[in-house]
Amino acid sequence: MRLVTFDVPEEGLVGRLGALTPEGDVVDLGSDPNLRLDMRTLVAQWEEYAEWVAAAAASGPTLPLDRVRLRAQLRPANNVMCVGKNYLAHAREFAGSGFDASQKQEVPAAPVICARSLGARPRAGRS
Repeated sequence: MRLVTFDVPEEGLVGRLGALTPEGDVVDLGSDPNLRLDMRTLVAQWEEYAEWVAAAAASGPTLPLDRVRLRAQLRPANNVMCVGKNYLAHAREFAGSGFDASQKQEVPAAPVICARSLGARPRAGRS
């Protein structure tokens, strides 16, 4: 089962919790008014909710995928810290490329780390 977070713009639904069916539809797991879950809570308490999610995904109301806008499943709670997994190899390659703006063309001893604030992330459908 693939869990998704989605919007239904034409109905004003935002940040809904859902499951992607094998047929490609989205089951709205947030249609139960007695259950208010977000993806972070669901994942953290999966053992408590797994059976309910399976049952709801099998019988809940579905929406065609072309009616929804998929979002990031888990939104970061804070800034995202970025560093490349292959940093050293990439830094060596870049340093020897001639495109190093510093003209030093040296590989730094430690990786350069950057942060992305939540407000700087592009939204779906935007560049």
